[in-house]
Order: sequence, then C-alpha cells, then structure tokens
Amino acid sequence: MLYHLLTGHAPHEGESREDVLSKAEKGHVVSPRQWNPTISRPLERACLKALASEPSARYGSPAEFGEALRHLGRRKRQAALVGVIVIILALAAGAYWWLRPPPLPPGPLSGRLAVHQYRSYEDPKRLLGIGRLGEGSDSCRVNDLLKVGFDLDRPAYAYLIALNAKGGAELLVPTSADEVPRRTYRHVFPQGPRDFYILNDGAGYHAFVLVASREPLPSFSRWALGLKDLPWTTIQKDGVWIFDDLGLRPELAASGLERGQVITDDTAPQPILEVCQKLQSIPGIDTVRALGFPVRTPGDR
Repeated sequence: MLYHLLTGHAPHEGESREDVLSKAEKGHVVSPRQWNPTISRPLERACLKALASEPSARYGSPAEFGEALRHLGRRKRQAALVGVIVIILALAAGAYWWLRPPPLPPGPLSGRLAVHQYRSYEDPKRLLGIGRLGEGSDSCRVNDLLKVGFDLDRPAYAYLIALNAKGGAELLVPTSADEVPRRTYRHVFPQGPRDFYILNDGAGYHAFVLVASREPLPSFSRWALGLKDLPWTTIQKDGVWIFDDLGLRPELAASGLERGQVITDDTAPQPILEVCQKLQSIPGIDTVRALGFPVRTPGDR
C-alpha cells in the first residue's frame, strides 16, 4: 500500500498471478525514487524494508513500521504525506490481522489429480459430460475428451505428464519442454473452455502423473536429461487406479477390489507403480500423484 501511494504502481507487476508471485518471492522491486524522484531517501528505505523478501529483514510488526514512519513525519519535508500514510497503515494493520490468509499447512507438500470426462457425438457442438473419472466412470473410450486438473496445498512448481496407450510420455504442463515451470497451486489442462485433451492414441491403459516441488524446477527438457526413460509400457488392466502418499490403490471398479485398498502385489498396474517410484526417488521432488485408467474402443465392455 505504501509503495502504491508513493509511486502509483504495485511493487510487483506481471502478466499473470504466477509472474507476480515469482517476483515477490525473489524480492524484485523497482526503487520508488525511479518512479517518483521527489520521494526522500529515508522514506524510500523504509518502504523497501517493509517489502524485503526475507522476513528477518522486514519490520517486526505493523506497529514498528508505523513508528518508523511517524519518526520520518517529524521532519518537515513530506510530513503531510507521511502523516496520511500513517493513518492509512493503522487502518490497514487492523484489517490485516482480521483478514490475513491462514498460514500454510505444516508438513510435506500434498496435492491431488482430477480428470473430467466428456464425449462427443455426430454434432461436434454437442458434448456429454460424463463426470469425474473414478466416480461416475471406470474407463474411457477412444476419442473421449478430457480436462485434467491438479490442486496443491500450497504454491509450488510442477510438471503434468501424460502416459499414453502407445507406451509414450507427453508433457502437458508446462506446454513447452523448454519452458520453466511457474509457481502455482492449481491448474487445468487445457485451459480454453472449448479445448480438450483427446484420447486418440488407441485402446490400452493411460495415466496422468503430477510431479511437484517446493523449489523451482528447470525446464522439462533439462530435467529429463537425468531421468532417461520412464519405465512405462501399455498394459491391459481394469478400473481406475490412483497413486498418492498411501501408495497405489484402486479408485473404482478394479477387478472386485475395494475402493481405497492399498495394493502391493501383481494385481496392480505395475508400470504406474514403477514410474511413480522412480519419480519419487529424484532429489528435489516433494510429491508425486498419478491417475490411471483403461481406454477402450467403442463397443468394448
């Protein structure tokens, strides 16, 4: 607020929420005097200290910040402006303590994957929404349309990977293998309201894998150099399976197994388990999530 009052600009500007969060995390702030040369240097220093990226470098409390500004206000130059700012900050401090966001949850990074399934008919404008895969359906058909989303319990850096029925791997997020992942906690792929991921790789078992880290990740092309080949091969398996902190388990209709039952023997789709365990072993990776499901040709049951 102080920065905006002095300069007419936000301290961190960007084309997206992720850009703003990234700049705030790195502490990139344009000097207020570059926007407004009439600002005194002591007031500029107070403003920049309040915006320091390291908590230990900031003021200890809104009251301490207010006292620093009141001290500046005793000087003749900019006294009126500082007085107005002190009043505004006093009001803002009270609002902050009532409206401040809850602290990040303790413990390791966590998240979840969700896949929503649609089916088109002769009229391409007509889509049938089947629902979330694993709740209303235990399989997909060739050429079904999907929206793939993930949620994390705190902002982090992530790759979203598709393992297709041909035994190949495809990066979905970021959209380019040369792009560095942006810090986010929620994403839907594809993002356009009329854009979908099409299951056009034929029948077989398909999976989506989320790989996330609290620390910045390099581009996927660079990261994958040390990964070599993922142990993914297409298989014939029934039901929707998920991989999370509890291991690999059936989500829906997997050969009579109970939903949520943890599986460790050969009844599970082993390639998903092997892929996830390999990704978990990579240094710097904080969480791995996967969702696998069969893709059938029309008429198959």
